[in-house]
Amino acid sequence: MNSHKEFGPLVLLVAGSSKRREQLQRIVTQAGYEVELAPSGREALRLLRLANDYRIVMLCEVHDLDIVSMCRQIKEWETLSSSASIIVLQDRFKADHVVECLMSGASDYISGPHYSDERVLLARLHVAVRGYHLSSDDRQADLSAPVLVGPLTINTLTFRVTVAEQGEVKLTKLQFHILCRLARRPGRVFLHDELRRIISDFAGGDPTDQTIKSHMSNLRKRLGGAGRFVKTVRGVGYALQV
Repeated sequence: MNSHKEFGPLVLLVAGSSKRREQLQRIVTQAGYEVELAPSGREALRLLRLANDYRIVMLCEVHDLDIVSMCRQIKEWETLSSSASIIVLQDRFKADHVVECLMSGASDYISGPHYSDERVLLARLHVAVRGYHLSSDDRQADLSAPVLVGPLTINTLTFRVTVAEQGEVKLTKLQFHILCRLARRPGRVFLHDELRRIISDFAGGDPTDQTIKSHMSNLRKRLGGAGRFVKTVRGVGYALQV
């Protein structure tokens, strides 16, 4: 994988249908975006409470919450940057629903034939991301800048990791990918299911909890003294805590 594909703008994809999630994840990931998945409205809101670095939230049909109320809650909680976008995707065009969503905080509404045309969908995503970068709040943002967490410096362009007073450490591509995901949200606990998806998306297969444990143990060893910052939250997941 190239760096653009692995570390592009972060998208939260919310869809109750597993088929829809897989379809949209493929389209969006191949276009260079980094995607996190939420199979329900409640899971999406949980993830949004934990982090505010999503560039786009894509809301499809879910079985547990109303899309309009989700738009309203997300905006009222101020869980997203003011320049991030909520895009609603629906199979059918309903004028009243479009108006309600847009008035409740959605930035865009894609429906009908536009929803199923990959070119239109990606064009609308690119416009949303372009608007994010041009916003006054994020004008100085630089996605290519190194990620700095405590003694760790992670360069996503050169795939180099250095530790203060220790120098460069050599990681496999998968270890680098996992570390970068943890480092982008220091302190956040990544659940086993989330890590399983991360590993599966990158390396394929169906990793078990033991596989995750092995990957995290090897990552700690490669980081040397800095490995102590990769914390185990027993029975829950892992976090990078400095």
